[in-house]
Amino acid sequence: MNLFILKAATRCGKVDAGFLLDASGSISNHMFQKEIEIIQGLARAFNVKHGGSRAGLVVFSNYAKTVIDFDMCPTVQEFITDVRKVNKTGRCKHCHF
Repeated sequence: MNLFILKAATRCGKVDAGFLLDASGSISNHMFQKEIEIIQGLARAFNVKHGGSRAGLVVFSNYAKTVIDFDMCPTVQEFITDVRKVNKTGRCKHCHF
Protein backbone atom coordinates (compact mmCIF):
# COMPACT_ATOMS: atom_id res chain seq x y z
CA MET A 1 0.00 0.00 0.00
CA ASN A 2 1.22 3.49 -0.80
CA LEU A 3 3.05 4.97 2.22
CA PHE A 4 1.72 8.46 1.40
CA ILE A 5 -1.88 7.25 1.66
CA LEU A 6 -1.23 5.52 4.98
CA LYS A 7 0.47 8.60 6.46
CA ALA A 8 -2.38 10.83 5.28
CA ALA A 9 -4.96 8.45 6.76
CA THR A 10 -3.32 8.50 10.17
CA ARG A 11 -3.43 12.33 10.21
CA CYS A 12 -7.13 12.53 9.36
CA GLY A 13 -8.39 12.00 12.89
CA LYS A 14 -11.91 10.66 13.30
CA VAL A 15 -13.52 9.74 9.94
CA ASP A 16 -16.40 7.78 8.43
CA ALA A 17 -14.73 5.65 5.75
CA GLY A 18 -17.03 4.05 3.20
CA PHE A 19 -15.41 1.36 1.08
CA LEU A 20 -16.61 -0.04 -2.26
CA LEU A 21 -15.67 -3.60 -3.14
CA ASP A 22 -15.95 -4.71 -6.78
CA ALA A 23 -17.20 -8.31 -6.82
CA SER A 24 -18.14 -8.29 -10.50
CA GLY A 25 -17.07 -10.85 -13.03
CA SER A 26 -14.58 -8.40 -14.55
CA ILE A 27 -12.38 -8.67 -11.43
CA SER A 28 -10.11 -11.71 -11.12
CA ASN A 29 -9.93 -13.63 -7.84
CA HIS A 30 -6.41 -12.28 -7.35
CA MET A 31 -7.53 -8.66 -7.77
CA PHE A 32 -10.53 -9.28 -5.49
CA GLN A 33 -8.13 -10.38 -2.75
CA LYS A 34 -5.99 -7.28 -3.40
CA GLU A 35 -9.09 -5.12 -2.91
CA ILE A 36 -9.71 -6.87 0.43
CA GLU A 37 -6.08 -6.25 1.51
CA ILE A 38 -6.29 -2.54 0.65
CA ILE A 39 -9.56 -2.13 2.57
CA GLN A 40 -8.06 -3.90 5.59
CA GLY A 41 -4.95 -1.72 5.50
CA LEU A 42 -6.94 1.48 5.29
CA ALA A 43 -9.26 0.40 8.12
CA ARG A 44 -6.20 -0.18 10.30
CA ALA A 45 -4.72 3.19 9.28
CA PHE A 46 -7.97 5.00 10.11
CA ASN A 47 -8.01 3.16 13.47
CA VAL A 48 -11.66 2.14 13.34
CA LYS A 49 -13.06 1.94 16.88
CA HIS A 50 -16.11 2.69 19.01
CA GLY A 51 -16.36 6.45 19.50
CA GLY A 52 -13.73 7.04 16.82
CA SER A 53 -13.47 6.38 13.11
CA ARG A 54 -16.14 4.17 11.58
CA ALA A 55 -16.05 2.01 8.47
CA GLY A 56 -18.69 0.60 6.15
CA LEU A 57 -18.58 -1.64 3.12
CA VAL A 58 -20.68 -1.72 -0.05
CA VAL A 59 -20.17 -4.63 -2.44
CA PHE A 60 -21.21 -4.31 -6.06
CA SER A 61 -21.54 -6.61 -8.99
CA ASN A 62 -24.83 -6.56 -10.91
CA TYR A 63 -26.22 -4.44 -8.07
CA ALA A 64 -24.84 -2.68 -4.99
CA LYS A 65 -25.45 -3.94 -1.47
CA THR A 66 -24.38 -2.55 1.90
CA VAL A 67 -22.84 -5.51 3.71
CA ILE A 68 -21.25 -3.65 6.64
CA ASP A 69 -22.97 -0.54 7.97
CA PHE A 70 -21.02 2.14 9.85
CA ASP A 71 -22.22 1.01 13.28
CA MET A 72 -21.94 -2.76 12.81
CA CYS A 73 -18.28 -3.21 13.76
CA PRO A 74 -17.10 -1.33 16.84
CA THR A 75 -13.46 -2.39 16.43
CA VAL A 76 -11.04 -2.55 13.53
CA GLN A 77 -10.57 -6.28 14.14
CA GLU A 78 -14.31 -6.97 13.87
CA PHE A 79 -14.47 -4.91 10.66
CA ILE A 80 -11.49 -6.76 9.16
CA THR A 81 -12.94 -10.12 10.20
CA ASP A 82 -16.21 -9.32 8.45
CA VAL A 83 -14.45 -7.96 5.34
CA ARG A 84 -12.54 -11.25 5.05
CA LYS A 85 -15.84 -13.15 5.13
CA VAL A 86 -17.20 -11.41 2.03
CA ASN A 87 -16.91 -13.67 -0.99
CA LYS A 88 -16.77 -12.73 -4.65
CA THR A 89 -20.53 -13.14 -5.00
CA GLY A 90 -20.98 -10.26 -2.53
CA ARG A 91 -22.26 -12.50 0.23
CA CYS A 92 -20.87 -12.50 3.74
CA LYS A 93 -20.79 -15.82 5.60
CA HIS A 94 -21.16 -15.62 9.37
CA CYS A 95 -20.70 -11.85 9.60
CA HIS A 96 -21.71 -9.93 12.72
CA PHE A 97 -24.94 -8.71 11.11
